[in-house]
Amino acid sequence: MPASTQPPAGHSASLARALGWACLVPIVLLAVQRGWWAPDEPRYAQVAREAYESGSLIVMHLCGELYPDKPPLVYWLAGLCGSLANWSEFAMRLPSLLATAGTAWISMRLARRFFGELEAAWVVLFFLGTVMVTEIGGRLQLDPVLTFLCFGALDLLVRDEERVPAGRALAAGLLLGLAALAKGPVAWTHVGFALLGFALLPAALRRTPRLSLAGWLALVGGAILPVAGWAALAIQHEPALLKPLLFGQHVGRITAGTQHRGPLWNHITGMTPLLLPWTFLVLAGLGLAWREFRAARAAPLANPWLVRLAGWFALEFAFFSIIPVKRDLYLLPLYPVAALLAARCQAEFLRRGRSAAWVACAPAVVLLLAGAILVAASNAALVEALAARFAKAQDAAFLVGFGPGLLAVGLCLAAGGIAALLLRRRSHAAGPALAAGAGFLLASVAAGLFVVPRLDRVKSAREFALLIAARPEKPTLIPCEGVHPEGYRFYAGIPAGRAPILSTLESEGERYLALAEDFIYERLTDAERARVTILERGRVGSREVLLLGRAPQTR
Repeated sequence: MPASTQPPAGHSASLARALGWACLVPIVLLAVQRGWWAPDEPRYAQVAREAYESGSLIVMHLCGELYPDKPPLVYWLAGLCGSLANWSEFAMRLPSLLATAGTAWISMRLARRFFGELEAAWVVLFFLGTVMVTEIGGRLQLDPVLTFLCFGALDLLVRDEERVPAGRALAAGLLLGLAALAKGPVAWTHVGFALLGFALLPAALRRTPRLSLAGWLALVGGAILPVAGWAALAIQHEPALLKPLLFGQHVGRITAGTQHRGPLWNHITGMTPLLLPWTFLVLAGLGLAWREFRAARAAPLANPWLVRLAGWFALEFAFFSIIPVKRDLYLLPLYPVAALLAARCQAEFLRRGRSAAWVACAPAVVLLLAGAILVAASNAALVEALAARFAKAQDAAFLVGFGPGLLAVGLCLAAGGIAALLLRRRSHAAGPALAAGAGFLLASVAAGLFVVPRLDRVKSAREFALLIAARPEKPTLIPCEGVHPEGYRFYAGIPAGRAPILSTLESEGERYLALAEDFIYERLTDAERARVTILERGRVGSREVLLLGRAPQTR
């Protein structure tokens, strides 16, 4: 696998490498500064906590009920970290943080192996320094661990040797099996699309790992054994899991297409902003791969890896666009591939001594415009006017409080955009990219310090859960309708669970409490509303949540 001839990485490459790893700072900061944010984190945190507190590490439960949705690896890891640190959110996010850093490290290894040192110097910045990875990389999610394990398996399979040794094939299979134990059989598709994308290219560009029969058996066996072994044990403990684990939670979801349904172009409109500020560089990398693919018809390429990576990206992107279930998070394993494409394109620009004008100017303009919008939005008078026009009265003061934070974020983005435009005049490819990356990094840190803590007051259920826990009523069950109960259970240990809000009114008597989204309460008949009273109002995420108690006249 020949690496392209290239000049020494130089000063700009060293800066890019340092800036790339510095992008871990806002990811860690966001993990420290916020509580559990819906839709997934409160649920995953509560499943992990219940697994350790109940001792049921094979069969997962959520709020005391059977939870068949996902395999347990991330819950095991997060629960272990949480149990050792008094259920700290940051501790439970450590598996995601370490997996994100590990994926960046593997991406650097692959860039060095496929291309050379210059690409390896830039790829970390293009992976960690994106909107998507900054937001998701430190959250309690399944996908960062999935991505790391899938890339670890590929790192072992795609080497220079003619034949993959059986021992390494087994190690790759076990990593792939652990990836399936993190999120299910979808893990196999991510690695499968990579190998298929390499194999479907014309003969001169094709690259398939060569394994002996023993190697293939080791790879397939390792990929199946961890998740199949757990599923067998779980079904033995709880036979009701048979259908969900063998069909409903993977093939069934895809064929039904009822959850996270989206249009064919969903990932085009979703991934474009989430790759910022490097969207245009990734597109340029895909364009460069297309030109190399066409050139390969006339003469063999010295290094076909850019075309192979583009084939992998296109094939997997097309599959996830075609299936009815769509969510931006599902494409997280494609972000390191996009970073490799961008790094290769950036390295080519550096070797030429200049980049395409649109590639350098477009991200600078986007940063500058975003910064200008945020600076304008930080104006207190403007926010008050907009809040009075479009928001509820009780939200106005809360929205105005974001002003200083938005100003700091906006100024960082605008400064990065201006610097990138100024450096573009010097006709050097490294300057605009470094300036854009620095602006995005500083803006992310400012958001973590000044915006996220205030936003956490409504995104996390912590405050409202503690308020409920302090009340004198101590019901045996707090029914929740239109409200996810897991965050309340995690933060305050209150017995919240999914049930109709009036279902416990008679049995609980004076102790009755219930949680409902405002529209659920409004749907009650006049007679039903007369039986309950609103004790507290709160905002959790986009939901206005009502705490209901027994009406005085019915006591």
